[in-house]
Amino acid sequence: AHSCFTDDCILTIGDSFLYSHESGISYTGYLSMLTNRKVINLESGWLNHNPFVRFLYLSELYQLPKTVVIESVGRAFCTRISSVNISQTPQSMIENGLIDTTTLSKQNSKRSILENTQNWVKRKIGLKGYENPVLHATLSQKFFSCKNREADLFFIEDDITRINTSDSLMQLVVTKLDSIFEYAASKNIDLYILVAADKYDVYQEYIIDNPYPKNDMLEKLSALYPHPNIINSKDTLSKMVEQGVLDVYWCDDTHWGCVGAEAVAHQVLEVITSNKLKY
Repeated sequence: AHSCFTDDCILTIGDSFLYSHESGISYTGYLSMLTNRKVINLESGWLNHNPFVRFLYLSELYQLPKTVVIESVGRAFCTRISSVNISQTPQSMIENGLIDTTTLSKQNSKRSILENTQNWVKRKIGLKGYENPVLHATLSQKFFSCKNREADLFFIEDDITRINTSDSLMQLVVTKLDSIFEYAASKNIDLYILVAADKYDVYQEYIIDNPYPKNDMLEKLSALYPHPNIINSKDTLSKMVEQGVLDVYWCDDTHWGCVGAEAVAHQVLEVITSNKLKY
């Protein structure tokens, strides 16, 4: 086993929803405080941006902790899970370009920072091919505490353009979920999959004269695959929004805010605890 992995720690693998934003606390930070256990986050840009691929790669190399939570933002969930192949070896993942072992190098890190800065500047001045990915809509009531922006919804275009819920894809998702849960069980791992609801998905019902398409991916997923270890964060976050809770997501960011992160941590803990009580 890797020296940082212990039986009582929780390993979380995911994307940018793993981390804190706007100087807040991440859901994993709250999860650590709630459980009084060490929570190890695997960076989203490390090895591969697909958290399911990272899980398969690392579980073949190391004895992972008993409890593993894989998180994926909703807009990328179906694409990510449908592309996994549990029969691939770590070496074949590297040879096929699924794993990039250079992501830890200092040189690569500097290049990434420079490229991100250049892309930001290009978007700022509106160069062709670098259009602003942020969309805006007006909500029917105030959901944020930002001054003069209390009823403004800012979200990224990917929230609506990357959603694919075709019957063929959703059936493939079900097949892949079966395989990854079976794989985790063969490794004696209690695997939990957390789907981070897109900001647009949570607030779409409150958009005045909504011109954008409906996002119902999570509803279809829950109907097709009601697995107890799949954690649908929309269930929790939508109830909070319905109750008028402010700043469930950040006003000017695509991620959930502190209040949303804490609620998701409670939801994850409830599912993990429920699973432990079965045995």
